[in-house]
Amino acid sequence: MLKADYHQPTDTVDKINFPLLGKRAQMIFYTAWEMANRNDMLKRDLELTQ
Repeated sequence: MLKADYHQPTDTVDKINFPLLGKRAQMIFYTAWEMANRNDMLKRDLELTQ
């Protein structure tokens, strides 16, 4: 996913796929919105946290 020139002087803004970036940001926002506004807590697998 990361290009060979990531964080190099040749890593310029024109390489950003803004439509895809917008879709991903919107998906994260709506997912967080749904989680925050649930009536019940999310179900967790507590065995994984121990």
